[in-house]
Amino acid sequence: MFLKKWLPGPFMRILFLLLAILLQLLPGFLLPLARAQAPPPALSIGQPLPDITVTSILNSPVPSARLSDFRGKLLLLEFWSSWCGTCKAVMPKYEALQQEFPEELKILLVTRDGEERVRETYLKWKNTDGKPYSLPTAVGDSTLDQLFPYRLVPHVVWIGANGIVKAITTNEHVTAENIRLVLRGQAVPERVKRDINLQHPLFTTPELPRGNLVHYAMLLKGKVDGLPSGTNVRYHQGEVVGRYYTNKPLLDLYLAVALDLIPDYTPNRILLEVRDEGPLRPEKSPDNPIAWRSKHLYSYDVMTPTSEAGRLKERMLQDLNTYTDYRASIEKRQVKCLVLVLNGSDKKLRTKGGRTESTLFKPGTKNLRNAPVSYLINQLRSVKAYPYPLLDETGFSGHVDMTIRAELQDLPALRRELKRYNLELVEAERTLDMLVVRDKDPL
Repeated sequence: MFLKKWLPGPFMRILFLLLAILLQLLPGFLLPLARAQAPPPALSIGQPLPDITVTSILNSPVPSARLSDFRGKLLLLEFWSSWCGTCKAVMPKYEALQQEFPEELKILLVTRDGEERVRETYLKWKNTDGKPYSLPTAVGDSTLDQLFPYRLVPHVVWIGANGIVKAITTNEHVTAENIRLVLRGQAVPERVKRDINLQHPLFTTPELPRGNLVHYAMLLKGKVDGLPSGTNVRYHQGEVVGRYYTNKPLLDLYLAVALDLIPDYTPNRILLEVRDEGPLRPEKSPDNPIAWRSKHLYSYDVMTPTSEAGRLKERMLQDLNTYTDYRASIEKRQVKCLVLVLNGSDKKLRTKGGRTESTLFKPGTKNLRNAPVSYLINQLRSVKAYPYPLLDETGFSGHVDMTIRAELQDLPALRRELKRYNLELVEAERTLDMLVVRDKDPL
């Protein structure tokens, strides 16, 4: 052998001895390394919180902390994201609860977003008193995210003073009453938050043979825990074959139908001919927001074969009219409108050319450069303060240059600005396609 030829006998024995020792030590070296690289296992209710270090904490006297630093207090880990409207809405509540329980409670906000994005978000989000939020926020997190995986935010983990996971809930369960229950050693009602996978049609399994699907639809009334409030399309082999809406008001579903079936549709082109608007509009109901959502939100999922995908909204309207307490139809009605008209010369309006630019959506002075009038019309249609449908009857087909020194929701100021270009926004009646929603029983 090669080794026997070049190594004397004693060296040969020493070499084999060293190799044997190395093979004995190698597993003990590699196992801790593998454990260090593996993600920590997800925790559930009743398990202890490991003493890990949380880094990059904003709004804190120290930039990092160990979880054991919070022992002796009820710790709420509130997972959130900068794109989440609900997360923004509940921030004042968390600030108030922290002030109500300063000694017994610690709220730590946790987000996957990086530090720069969080700082930008906190510049935009303000407390009810106009001051910035002060709760400590762990940014760019991945460790806590692995310990408590989730699909939906807000996602709240309750850790007892002894370091044991007490509950995993939505933000709706974070109340002063529930905090007092836990501080007294009792359990939070509905302790386990649900996160429903929307990759599959609602409440089906991955085994559903989508290629064989002739028709699928599901309509649920009442808020479904574990589903977000949102909508998205469903695809099969690259083709749109369905759409879902989850935890949405019924009017939102009807509006989605109208957006497809009525050209230039806006939400103020709906007429409610119903006895009670409360189940359709929360502001018209005596119920508090949580009670209203529990009774009057809807989730709808519809899928068709690819060949029928173009008729999704028609099928959706048929299902809503069949299985809810209302019937909606598209009808021509004479209604009051806001009409943009051109009185006089268009000379002040015509563009001088250049790059197309629009800042109509920004606060302060707004500029429109070398753009069609439709840019202005579409932006005005997005203003919720206008009670009537908005129409363009200027008859002007070219591009325009405009500077508007007014907020678009301030109608008197906007009219003064438009007058400089010989434009007027006038009230007039027109016959339009409207979405009319009625009770199934006649009035």
